[in-house]
Amino acid sequence: MVNVLLVEEDMKYCKKLINNITVENKNIRLCAIASNMEEISFAVSNHNIDVILMDFKFSDYKEIKHKKIISKEQLENSTIMLLEQQDISNISPSKNNYIIKSNNINEVSKSINKLLISRVSSQTFLKKDSRENIIKEKIKNELCYLGYNLSYNGTKYLIETIYLLYISKDYYDDNLEKDIYPIVAEKYGKTAHNIKCNIINATNMMTLECEEEKLLNYLYLCHFSKPGPKTIISAVLGKI
Repeated sequence: MVNVLLVEEDMKYCKKLINNITVENKNIRLCAIASNMEEISFAVSNHNIDVILMDFKFSDYKEIKHKKIISKEQLENSTIMLLEQQDISNISPSKNNYIIKSNNINEVSKSINKLLISRVSSQTFLKKDSRENIIKEKIKNELCYLGYNLSYNGTKYLIETIYLLYISKDYYDDNLEKDIYPIVAEKYGKTAHNIKCNIINATNMMTLECEEEKLLNYLYLCHFSKPGPKTIISAVLGKI
């Protein structure tokens, strides 16, 4: 899943662009739309943004860099597409930045989809180890949001479990105890039963600490019931 931040002031344009993109690419999730510096800062701070689609004037681009609203690493090394309808010849993008110059929204959409499909399918822009670290960081952030204690072994094993499921094409068919826990157990020199028990304990502690309303909203539940690891895992996979 590629998490997208769209920086654009024209809401009608936003809706049409996102509709055009998501029709052909189901791996795109629009996390936020921003129209000013404050909204950009909030979106980047509160979402795991992979791609920033930006239609801003050059002066605004300079301000973003100067005020470090977006980290230098993300600005220079993440895939950022500048969707500009004016002259942007003064901008020198890094090797992972792409500039699309077109007033035709269909052409813009096709160009974006081509780049994003390439990103999803071949991971052109990220080395394997770097990609793994980024995905695990996203998982950790989601678990931290829920209140998992990162010092618990169960949380560490849960991060590994979710990552293995994430890279599995058919993770809904995977059996945790048969297919996933043994892999985690081998990596950490434990038994699959030990991995399972630690994950359950970490989840139980999180449930005691987490606000009921937050869990209900996160898990899209109407009535509170104590969630097990599988419920949490499914919810986190839907967020990353």
